[in-house]
Amino acid sequence: MNNAAAFLGIVVLAVGAMSVGACDDSTSGANDDTSSSDAAGTGGGSTGSQGVGAGSDRGPGGSETGGTAGSGSGAGGRRIVGCDPAWVFCDDFESYALGDPPGGQNLTEGGTMSVDSTHAVSGTQALKVVTGPGDVAGVSLDPSLFPIGDNNIYGRMMMWWETVPPDGNAWTFARVWGGNDQYYLFGGQNGSFLGIYYPGDCPSGVGPTIPTGKWICVQWQADGSPDGSGGTKDEARMWLDGVEMSDLTVIKQNQCAAWQAPTFSGIILGRSYGDSIVYFDDWAVDSNPIPCPP
Repeated sequence: MNNAAAFLGIVVLAVGAMSVGACDDSTSGANDDTSSSDAAGTGGGSTGSQGVGAGSDRGPGGSETGGTAGSGSGAGGRRIVGCDPAWVFCDDFESYALGDPPGGQNLTEGGTMSVDSTHAVSGTQALKVVTGPGDVAGVSLDPSLFPIGDNNIYGRMMMWWETVPPDGNAWTFARVWGGNDQYYLFGGQNGSFLGIYYPGDCPSGVGPTIPTGKWICVQWQADGSPDGSGGTKDEARMWLDGVEMSDLTVIKQNQCAAWQAPTFSGIILGRSYGDSIVYFDDWAVDSNPIPCPP
C-alpha cells in the first residue's frame, strides 16, 4: 500500500492552495438513471437538522436494502434528491458547463475531472473522473469549513463505477486528515472496499466487492469526537447503500495500529491511484449523517 504514502506528499504540497466552497443548494429532479431497476442508492440526503432515530438494521439514514446489520442508528429528517443548503458541503455538478472541471481549485496529477451527462442522479450532470496507475484527481474542501462539528465527520458520495482499479496497491475516493500528517483514507483494493490509516498504511479490513454499472451510495464516517474520558473516539466506518460494511469498522484500533484521530482540518474527495473510470454525483459532507435516498 505504498501508494497511499506517496499520495501524501502531493497533498501536503497542494492543500494550502486548494479550496471549494460550501453547499450548492440546487435540488433539481432525478433523471432517467435513477428510475432503472438496478440504480440502487441514488439520490440525495436529508435536512441538515436530522437527528438519530430509533435503532434499525440500516446505516446513517440508508435505503431499505438487504445485507448484514448496520450500526443500529438511522438518521431522521427529510430525504431529498441533490443538495441541502444546511449541509457543510455538497455539490450536484449542475451549475457547471459540460466538459468543465468542478468548482474550486482542484488537485490533478495525471488524472482528469470533467462534468458529464452520461449518468446522473439529480438533474442531468455528474462528475466523470478518469485515473491511471499513478494518477490523482480530486477536489479539496475550503479550509474555512473546518472544524466541522465536534470532529465527527460524515460523508456521502453517489458513485457509478464503469471500471474499478485492477488488483494491486490500495487507492482512495475520500481522504480526511489533520494533526501531524494523520489520515483516514476511504477507498479500495483488489476490487473491494477498504479503509486505511496513515501513518503505517494500516488497513481496516476487506469489504464487499465494489458494484459496477449502476449507481451506488457510499457513506463514510471519520469520528475524532470526545469519548467522555478525556480522549477521542477514534472510529471509522463505511456504508454501502445504507448497510454498514462491518468488516471495515474500526473502533480505536484494528489488527495493525491504533487509529488515533487528529483534529481534522482537510478533506479531499475524488480519486487517487489505479486505472478507473467513475462518475460521482451529489457528494456531501456534514457533521450529521447524510442518508442515502429511500
